[in-house]
Amino acid sequence: MLTAMERAAGSKHARPLAAGVRRAVLLLLGAVALLLTPLLLERHRGIVALDQWRQRMRARGEKLTVEELLPSVPTNGNVRMLTPQQAATFLLVPGSSMRVPTPMKLVAPGKARVAWPRSDWSGSGLGSDVWGSLAAQFSRGRPLLAKVCADITNRTFAIRPDLKPGPGSGAGNLARAMRMISQSLTTATLLDLHEGRSEAAYADLMALVALTDLVANDHTLLGHRTRLIIARQATAAAWEALQAPGFTDAQLATLQSAWAGQLFLADLEQALGMERACSAEFYDSGSFGVSQLKAMLGNFSPWGSNNQADAESGFTSQVLQGLNRRTAGVRAFLYLSVWRVAWSARDQLFHHRYYQRAIEMCRRAAVEKDCRASFFVGDQQEFTPALVKDGRIEFPGLERLRYCISAATLTPVAETIDNAAVMDAWREMTVAAIALRRYQLRHQSYPLELEALVPEVLPRVPRDFFSGRPLVYRRNADGAFVLYSVGVNRRDDNGDPRSEDGYPFVPNLFAGRDLVWPQPATEGEARQGDRNP
Repeated sequence: MLTAMERAAGSKHARPLAAGVRRAVLLLLGAVALLLTPLLLERHRGIVALDQWRQRMRARGEKLTVEELLPSVPTNGNVRMLTPQQAATFLLVPGSSMRVPTPMKLVAPGKARVAWPRSDWSGSGLGSDVWGSLAAQFSRGRPLLAKVCADITNRTFAIRPDLKPGPGSGAGNLARAMRMISQSLTTATLLDLHEGRSEAAYADLMALVALTDLVANDHTLLGHRTRLIIARQATAAAWEALQAPGFTDAQLATLQSAWAGQLFLADLEQALGMERACSAEFYDSGSFGVSQLKAMLGNFSPWGSNNQADAESGFTSQVLQGLNRRTAGVRAFLYLSVWRVAWSARDQLFHHRYYQRAIEMCRRAAVEKDCRASFFVGDQQEFTPALVKDGRIEFPGLERLRYCISAATLTPVAETIDNAAVMDAWREMTVAAIALRRYQLRHQSYPLELEALVPEVLPRVPRDFFSGRPLVYRRNADGAFVLYSVGVNRRDDNGDPRSEDGYPFVPNLFAGRDLVWPQPATEGEARQGDRNP
């Protein structure tokens, strides 16, 4: 038993100890508060700024959620709603293992080979047998292709977009199926033209436009890119058809009207809006946790690369490298936890503003038919602290810590917008070329200027999206014509189809200094193209 004196002495020693513990705890809490206060202030400022931005966008009528951006569901009960995987299975057509002719194949600067009248386009030396062999093999899948095309043209089904595409996803399978249908329809068009069946070729051409239009309802960037591929094949098939006899003015007028309605910058605007809405879940802690963020970011490092340290040798360096690798997961988890609390709203605001700028650029270019504006059409300070030039992003120094999702996921949009504008300019050229063919059928010659097409065969003069003016057109002394857009360099090079890097000939229509509507190649040029299929 302790005496009263001993208990008093123990209590006297315990009091300083307890006071020391209290002081240590208070100091620790103070240090934590000092660390958390600026982070919580950052969080508050970010949330307020993000909410204010959303309110401004709502007041302007912008759509910010996936539900608002989804394509409308058909009210017709006869239209089937399919998932991308179901649609991929439904649209599957047998492919041909044979080599197939390339439509509108460039064989010289500004010159393309017309494939359908060639006796041997394959370079095999088989002569006319190459068409017979292709027709025999292609005929096996022709009935199924005809049924699928009827469903596409009559819109007997609609596709529900897959908003989380990935390897092996339904969206990827659907894109492959649609590209296969496009290839099959293009081959069918050339076969029908070769055999002189203009009615069947016209049906193929209209099915290609309907397929291009179907993909426009996807509202994803994958769907948009697939649509560009299909549209290029479809317009190449249309070029081949314009070199053939047998089409009526009414058929050409319908084809012209169908192509006039295909809008690619407007389609990209929808796809960018959906991309922004889908990415919002990265910032939502309820649907995308820290572990999921870490998996999504993969090897991305907000504090830079350790390649230089990894290159060093020696025992100490090896120990440090091993420790660095072993603690990488813990460091990433701690960092993303801090990012979620302090900087996610700020990061989300930057991300959404960036997409909004791209959306507005697409919208403006589509309405004005003019994409000469740079990525910055307003206050460049909106994107501080990032360095953004022509849509390319770079976060200096430690700013990557605050904007890790933007730094890891945002891609340059200037090139994406240019690709859509190229297709819109090419569509305008396709419409102009069809109208020129109609005018020639009526008057036995091409007009002296594009204005002569209005209003007889066109409601307006086709415009160049890269100059903001009408497409450049002139009739040559031999009766042929030159038609071109100034192209992505936004400079009129007098219809020069050669590439910017100085090569005299690059077999890529869209790589020239100007975007030129090709003229049919001579016999010698076409033979050279046959030898290089």
